[in-house]
Formats: sequence, structure tokens, C-alpha cells
Amino acid sequence: MKGLVRKHIYLVLAVFLVAIMLFIGRPGASWYGKKTDLAEFEHQLSDKEWLIDGYLDSIMQKARNRNFTEWISKNGQLLDDLNKQQGFVFYLFIADQMIYWSNNSIPIPGDSLWRQQPFYKFGNCYAEVRIRESETIQIAGLIQIKTNYPFENEFLKNGFHPSFHIGSSLSLSKDESIGYQPIFNKEGTYLFGLRNNMNLKTNQKEIWMGFLLILVLFFLLLYGRDSLKHKDLSIRNFVVLSLALVFIRALAQYYHLPLFFNTLPIFQPQYFAFSYLFPSLGDLFISTTLWVYLIFIFYAKVPLKSLIGAGISKKVTIGFAWIAVILLYAHFEHYLFKHLIFDSNFEYEAYDVLNLNYFSFIGYFILLFVFLGWILLIDKAYLQFKPVLTLKRIRLLLLVLLFVTLLILWGTRNTRQIISWLFLLTMLFFWVQVRYKQLPLLSSIILLIALFSAYATYFIRKQNFSKRIEESKVLAVNLAREQDPVAEIILSEAINELKTDTVVKNLLQKDWLEFQKMVDYLQRHYFSGYLGRYNFQLTLCNKTDSVLLNDPNQEWAPCFQFFKKLVDKNGTETNLPGIYYLRNVSGGINYFAKVKISLKSGWDDVMFFMELTSKPNYEVLGYPELLLEKPLLLYENYHNLSYAKYTGNQLLNRTGSFPYAFDRSVYQFRNTEFAFFESENHDHLLYNADQGNTVIVSFPTVTFYNILISFTYIFFFLLIITFLLLIVGNRFANLVSIQLNIKNKIALSILLVLLISLVFVGGGTVFYTFRQFDRGQNELLSEKVQSVLVEVETKLSDLESIHQASPDYLNNLMVKFSNVFFTDINMYDLNGNLVSTSRKEIFERNLTGSKMNASAYRELVLNKKARLVQKEQIGELDYYSAYVPFISADRKLLAYINLPYFTKEVAFRQELMRVVVAVINIYTLLIILSIVIAVYLSSRITQPLRILRQRMSMIDLSKENEKISYEGKDEMAELVYEYNRMLEELSKSVQMLAKSERESAWREMARQIAHEIKNPLTPMKLSIQLLERAWQNKEADFDERFKRFSNNLIEQIDSLSSIATAFSQFAQMPKARSEKVNLIERIYQSTELFKECTYAQVKYEFSDEFPIYVKADNERMLQVFNNLVKNAIQAIPKEQQGEVTIRISQTESSVVVEVHDTGTGIAPELEPKMFQPNFTTKSSGTGLGLAIVKSIVEEFGGAIWFESKAGEGTSFFVSFPVYSNN
Repeated sequence: MKGLVRKHIYLVLAVFLVAIMLFIGRPGASWYGKKTDLAEFEHQLSDKEWLIDGYLDSIMQKARNRNFTEWISKNGQLLDDLNKQQGFVFYLFIADQMIYWSNNSIPIPGDSLWRQQPFYKFGNCYAEVRIRESETIQIAGLIQIKTNYPFENEFLKNGFHPSFHIGSSLSLSKDESIGYQPIFNKEGTYLFGLRNNMNLKTNQKEIWMGFLLILVLFFLLLYGRDSLKHKDLSIRNFVVLSLALVFIRALAQYYHLPLFFNTLPIFQPQYFAFSYLFPSLGDLFISTTLWVYLIFIFYAKVPLKSLIGAGISKKVTIGFAWIAVILLYAHFEHYLFKHLIFDSNFEYEAYDVLNLNYFSFIGYFILLFVFLGWILLIDKAYLQFKPVLTLKRIRLLLLVLLFVTLLILWGTRNTRQIISWLFLLTMLFFWVQVRYKQLPLLSSIILLIALFSAYATYFIRKQNFSKRIEESKVLAVNLAREQDPVAEIILSEAINELKTDTVVKNLLQKDWLEFQKMVDYLQRHYFSGYLGRYNFQLTLCNKTDSVLLNDPNQEWAPCFQFFKKLVDKNGTETNLPGIYYLRNVSGGINYFAKVKISLKSGWDDVMFFMELTSKPNYEVLGYPELLLEKPLLLYENYHNLSYAKYTGNQLLNRTGSFPYAFDRSVYQFRNTEFAFFESENHDHLLYNADQGNTVIVSFPTVTFYNILISFTYIFFFLLIITFLLLIVGNRFANLVSIQLNIKNKIALSILLVLLISLVFVGGGTVFYTFRQFDRGQNELLSEKVQSVLVEVETKLSDLESIHQASPDYLNNLMVKFSNVFFTDINMYDLNGNLVSTSRKEIFERNLTGSKMNASAYRELVLNKKARLVQKEQIGELDYYSAYVPFISADRKLLAYINLPYFTKEVAFRQELMRVVVAVINIYTLLIILSIVIAVYLSSRITQPLRILRQRMSMIDLSKENEKISYEGKDEMAELVYEYNRMLEELSKSVQMLAKSERESAWREMARQIAHEIKNPLTPMKLSIQLLERAWQNKEADFDERFKRFSNNLIEQIDSLSSIATAFSQFAQMPKARSEKVNLIERIYQSTELFKECTYAQVKYEFSDEFPIYVKADNERMLQVFNNLVKNAIQAIPKEQQGEVTIRISQTESSVVVEVHDTGTGIAPELEPKMFQPNFTTKSSGTGLGLAIVKSIVEEFGGAIWFESKAGEGTSFFVSFPVYSNN
């Protein structure tokens, strides 16, 4: 069972993930704690009610016992935590006056009606109201249900309180409505209704469903690969498989299946859209994964016909077809990379690491997948052409290809394309070199990924540069005719308020209109703050009024008609009624607005005609992003953007950090519409909009350091992904064999020490950077609030009470100081109520309450602190806020001054993140340097050990060995000394052993020679004795006997001569040379001599597609296989037709050659003597052949053995270690 599961593991995983998808996709499913069951929500709300009631009772008891202030001082943090964790807010009323509040985020109405309702819609949220009353004391507790801001942006997001664990699939209705399930409190009173709304934006469930589905498809592809593990596909079957997968993919894309994919951000065209085939990044990812998978199947499972023996025309045709496929794929790869970067709405520049998102990493995945597909095609071509093309010819072909490609591209004069193709062809040339020379694959893959990372870094940088230029052109054109949407919204709100402004109506209904007083009032109340960057001009008219024209004739024109012509000629109506954008040749931003003021009976209605003209080179306190709706966040995708607008030669306005010249003439370039130039480490695009109007858009120049950082990040990311793919493909273990030797131990130890140090130092640096930022913010705010306090004291210190000053005067004063000190200012009275503010929109739009921050109130009012700087929050925006008490000249506390620093908070945070990114980049380079240092030091430290190992491996007992020279005075020196001493002793022992072996060898040789000589001498002696007796007896056939004796004597002498020759050869065997030997070539050469044998056929059962190299002597290897094949043929009786079969099997470290014959076999009793010198089973020979073979094989670290069955044949096996570069 376990074996079956292991065999189908990917299918099992896919089925398991499908089951998970079905489980979490079922209706009403709970997901990741986000429980959408309405009954569960009501249960959670009931638990909150019991909890808050307990706190209300406790607070009521403290209030009755008159020790509430002491309790609040000690438990203020507890109330803050309850607000964050449970959404609880508490308010204490005594005699209907609010005495304390635990949080100021909710704008509380001034009346008491909200305390009489169980559920209330406040200005920015929905909340349940819980009340405790006792005589004059009333405590209200709010359970925040859902935020309800008037608009949404990055910081203001409407949704249920996080403690309810509810996603965005529920909508709330305050009134009882059809389709909404009613929610009741624990007393049974109706509160509000909830309804599932599945048409809302993508929720977390859909994102995870999409992720799981991609994993399912991935595992199915892996299962398909494993199903073909021991099978090959014909080209026809491969085409059928490809067409089937492509057809399924086309159907899925055409019908947008599965449907929930369309809700995922990765499948949204606003992030990436290229063509109909690739309408989104998700579609591109799926399609590229599919085609690279098909390329892999083609590479691994589709065998191509061998070109050995093929004709020249066929080889040339197939060769050109491969070149065309590889070059076309490279062109497509280049084209796809270009659009992947150019048509994306996200970052690929890795040096700005915090601006990368998961879209960026998916883009990197696609780049790598497409590249790997190209490499697989190159490798497939190499495998087909390797047997018929030498490396020299391949190099020549690639050089011609490179020359032709560059010649074609040179005509385009496109440097970027030329360099990109140089990168691609270099990688092609490198990989062919790796495969032909059999270089180590792991280091070659790492180097190949490094080359591709360099190509990707270069290509991304150049494409981003071109993209930035095009975007800058669009941006410059938009800026040249730019409108101000923020001003339009503020102006629209001002118009609506102006229609009901009683002060304006009272001024208009006086017998004598005080026009300047009207203008001053409008300027202070409506056209300060953000609109202070515009000059304000007012004209009042009724139906019969006329205006004096500014021309030489001093003519009068009907007022309404004059302004109508002005708008018709120069105006463009905005999306807001009554507001027009005026085209202005001066280059500024001009608006025209009209508003009708209805007066009481007896008075004619008055029309206000207002013109706003932007002030040149004017800078006021910026409008905080907190107040901007999401569509109005201008240029949010542009980081570090600066721009300037010139009219004539004068700077009109500027934004950003770049110090533009005041005079336009500094920049030249008047005769072109667009001009690009570099200056002061910035890239600038200059746009001459029309005569006299110029816009310059600037971005920081990307330095070589940034490019190096990008390369580092991309290289490491792609390398990790490549290793993961190799692991999934079961290829990693074949490439990596890590040995924990001394060198690696030292390198690992040094690396760990350096990495741990860098992590701690880097983490400390980041922590210290944040800490310094906080300290700097504190100091900056402390200085600013003190400066503001000094100015306020000069204006208001003579007051007895802050309420003696009019609200308009205080607001005007706050706005003035705000523009001077470039910060927002609030003023609170002694009860924590807002008195005046420079940023009234924050409170008018109900983004927060008008009470002082609760913790600040505790510290200043209850704990009597003289100054406070703390972090506060509106929505999801955290910002610093400073408080100081304002004391009058007679030392009487009048109010509290507050500086909320949210206007510049985002900019400061971005600056802080830039510093953090710089720190991360620096430490990334230091980590790389640490790796290099660790490898270098370990190599340096262990160098004597490597020399020692090398010299020990080179010890040759047949010659004098060289000693090691080492000048150090450490443990290595002692080891080297002992090694040198060992060499001396070994040399003496070798000499003595050699002498003993020589004597022993000569004795053995003498014994063998004597034995061999005695064999023919005995019959020779007997023959001579018989011949002598025949001579003495005067035998009649003496002549015949003499002739026979002579012939016999000659044969015996020839036998003695052959024995002497054989022993001479054995004694004088040449010295072996160790070299790289192609085993297959040696086998072919040795068997060539025996092809003419008529009764035995030599057969080969091995593949010659790849060479097999061993470390041996070429000539001696020939001698080995000559002997083995000759013996195999001689073992076959001549009267029968036999076969000699040669087989090869290989493992990672060794290769085994089998020589099998179909002869008579070897008798069991003779097997132990087969490798003894002088032993033979043949009628002739010396019996030294197998002894010599055994000596040669063992000399090169191999082994020889045999297997035999009498009557069936014999197999001799010879094993050799595989040749290694190491």
C-alpha cells in the first residue's frame, strides 16, 4: 500500500487539495477564522454585551465612590486595550456633561438622543449603545460594529471591527429591510440587519481557492511526468498531447474558467495586459508554465533519430531547423520579456525591495520558466548533434551565428537589442561548452543562472528606463494642463456651505454693502488652508448689474452675459456643478465658480462670481493623504517624483526634493517638444508645452550600486527557484554531493559566525534607525510645538478665558501659524473640547471626534504633564502628536495646544523606508561578501591539507617523492614535518622492500623458468638415449630414427624459445601512463581485429550516444580487451557458430564491462586457478594472459571477475572508476 501511495504521490496530493477546495468552497463554510455565519456573529455580539456590561458596572461603582479619577489614572491602558481588542468606548456624563471619554475616534453628537437608542449611526461608524445610570451619573458604553467613513482611501477603510472576524461579504442595514437577517441584543431589542453579499470584492477564500487550484494543476502536471517515467512518446503522440493541453487551456481562457479566477487580482488587466492571448498576468503565468512543461516532456520523453550515418543534406536541414527554432524562441523570449516589463503596473527593480509585491515575483517566475524552456531546447539539439559534430565545429558554427546576428542587428542601431542578443548567444555558447566538455553541472548551472540574472537585470533596467521616459512624457503633458481635483472638492464643499452661510446673508442684506469685509470673511473662512495657494477674486452681481471692462474704451457689459462668454470661451466644466476650469496662457491653474445666494423676501438674489488663480512658486502646507479619496491620490505610483512648471522664464511652482533653477533659461532645449538630460544625479524630461510654458519631470538616477543590488536579489531568487525545481524534478541529488570535510566545516563555521553577526548588527541597525526616527520626530515636534506656543502667547496671553476670542479669529490664527510652521495645529479647552483648528476638514468630515485624545487628556489634565509627544491614530494612519498647555500672562491655564503631524507622516515614513531599504541592501552585499570571505578563508586555511592530500595521493614507491615546503609555525607545520619524516622512512622501507621483492621475484622466475625448461628437456634426453642405443645396435632404420629425432628436437627447441620470449615480455612490461581514456573507443578498436572470425560473431549491447571516460593507459586498455575477446573466441569450439557479446553498465562512480561468450564454460575445479600465471586450459600458450589483464586492471583501481556455467558459456567482468575532473 505504501509503495502504491508513493508511486502516485502527486495524484494523491492533487485529490487531497481538491477535497480541501470542495470543503472550504461549500456554502456557509467558515474560513481561516472569518466566520460568516450570522448566528455566530449574534453570539459573538452577545458575549461582547456581557463583557461591556461588567465594565460599565465597575466604572459606575468607581464614579459613585468618587475615586473615578484615581481609577482612570491607573487603568487608562486597560481601556485603550479594550478599544483595540474589543472595540469598546466608554463615556462618563455627570449632569448631562461629558466628563471623561476613553477614546476620541468617534464623533459624538452634542445632544443626548444617541444615548436613548440601542444602536446608532455615528459620523464614521455604527455602534451598539449600552447605558448605566444612577442619579446624575450616566455611563455610555459603545460596541463598535462597523466603520462608516464618508470616503475610503489607503488609511480609511470601511469594514466590521476586526474582533468580529467577519470578511467583506456581509453588508449592514440600520433599518429593518427585506433580505437582511435581524440582529438583536441580549435583551431581545432589534439593533440592525445583516445580509450576505457575495458580489463584493475578492475575499480571502477566493484567493486561497485560486492558489489551491494552481497547486492542483501543478501536481497533475508532475503526475503526468511521472506516468511517462519509463515510457517514451513518439512525435505524433507528443503532438496529440500538446494539442489536447493547448485546446483545454484555450477553452478555459475563452470561457474564463474557473469563474472565480476573474475575481483574483492576478487575473485583473489593470496590473498587466499584453494581448488577447495574454490578457492578464495570471493567464500569462498559466500559459508559460504549460508550454515549458510541454518542452520538458519533449526534451525528456521524445527520442529523436540518431544522425550517425545520415546524409549531409539531412544533417544540414535538421541543423538549420534547430537553429531557426532556437533563434525564434530567443526572439519570442526577448519580445515577451519586453512586454512583461513595459505593460506591467508594478515594480521589477529589485533594489527598491520594499516596493516589490507578489506580482513582481510572479513576473520573475515567468522570466525563469521561459528561459529554462529555451535551455531545454538547446540541450535537446546538443544531444542529437553531439555524435556527429565535434566541439570545434560547434564553436565555429556559433561564431558564424553570432557574427550574422550582430550584422543583422547592427543595421537597427539599437544598442539595447544588440547587448541583449549578446547575452543570449553567450549563454547559448556557454551551455554547449558545458555539455561538450562534461563540466561539473552544479557550478555550471549556478554560472548560467548568474549570466541570466545579469541579462534580466540589464533588460529590466533598460525597459524600465524607456517606460519611465514614456510615463514622464504623459505625466508632463498632464501637468501642463493639470487641474487640481483636491481644490475642486474643497471648493465644491465651500459653495454648498456658502449657500446657507448666515454671516454672508447678513452682510448682503445691509443697506450699505461692506465689500472688503465680505472678501476678508470669505478669505478667512473659505479660501485659507489648501485654497490659500490660489489668489481669490470676487464679483457680486444681480440680474441688472453690469461690469466695467478692462479695455481702453472703458465700456460696460452685462454681468451675467460677460461671465457666460468668459466660461464659454475659456472654460471647461468639471465633474462638480458650478465649477469651471479656465485655460490660462500664463501656465497657472485657474478656476471659476458661481453660486447663487438666496436672500429673504424683499431682497434680490445675488450671484457670486469667484475666480481662483494659482499663486506663482507658492508653497503651503500640503493636503494630507488622509483627506483624499483613493482616485485623488495623485501620482501614487511615482516614487521620488519631482517636477517644476515654468511660465516664460520664471518658475511658477515646483514639487519634490530636486532644487530647480528659478530661471528657465538654465535648461536650454527650446526647439524640441521633449528633451531628456541628466543633472545632479537626476534624470530629467523637459516638455515645451507651448510658447513660454515648460514642464520638467525628474527622477533620481539609478546608480551602478542600485543595479548591483538588483542583480544580487534577482540572482538569489532565481537560484532558489531553480534549486526547488531541481528538487521537485528529482535532479538535485544527482548534482550535489556535499561532503562535511574540514574545508566545508571551516567555511560553514565562518559563514555562520558572520551571518549571525550581520543579522544581529543589521537588525540592530534597523531598530536603531526606527528609534532614531522616533526620537527625531519627538524632538522636531517638541521644537515646533514650543515655537507655536510662543507665537500663541504673544497673541492670546492677555485673555482670561480662551472662549473670549471668537472662533473665526482663532481659526484664522491657527491657519496662519500652520502656514508659518508647516504643521497642523489644534487647540482644546480645559474640558478637552476642540476650540479651533487649522485643518477643520478632519472634523467636518467626521474622520475623528472633536474631543482631545483620551490618553493625552489623562496625561495633561489628570497627571499634569508639561509636554507630551505620543503616537495617535486615525483609521489606519499612525502619526505623532504633540501637546503643551497654554498659560496666560497671569499664569492661568487657558487651553491645550496640539500639533498632529499627519500631513507629513506619510512622507516621513517613506523616507524612513528608504533608509531601511538602504540598510537591507548594504547588509545583503555584506552577506555576499561574507560568503566569499568564508570560502576564501576556508580554502586558505585548508590549503596545506589539500597539498598534503595531493602529495600523499602522488606518492610513487618507484621513485623519489618530493617533500612539502611549509614556512609556518603552527599545527600545520608539525603535520608537514611528520609527513616529510614519513617520506624519508618510507623511502628506506621501499628500497628494502624492492630489494626483497626483486630477489623473491627472481627466485620465482627462476623456479618457473626451470619448470618450463624441464618439461621439454626430459623428452629430449630420452630421445637422445634411444638414438644412442640405436646407433650402438646398428639398427637398420637408424637414418629414419635420426630424421624423426631431429625434427622432434627442433620442435622442443622452438618451444623453449617461445617460453623464453614470453617470460621476457612479462618481465619487461612497459610503464603504465595514467590518462583520460574513452572506454567505448577502446572496445571498438580491440574488437576490430576479430570481425573476420568465421565461427564467432562479436555483438555490442550498449549505447554509444555518450562517451564514457575512465582513468587508465590507452595501450594497456587495448591489451586488456584484446586478451578478453581473444579468450572468449577461443573458448568457442570451431565446429559450432557462437557469439561474443559485450555489455556496459554504469553507476555514478564506476563502469562495468561484461564480455560474454557462448563457449564450453569453465569447470568448477579450474575456477580458482584462472588468474594464476602459467595456468591455461588451452593446449598451447603460457597461461600469462589473464594474469597480465588482472595486473593492468588492478593497477588502475579496477577489478576483474567471472561467472561461468559449464556447457553454456562464460562472462568476464571488468570494472573501472569513472573519470572525474576532481
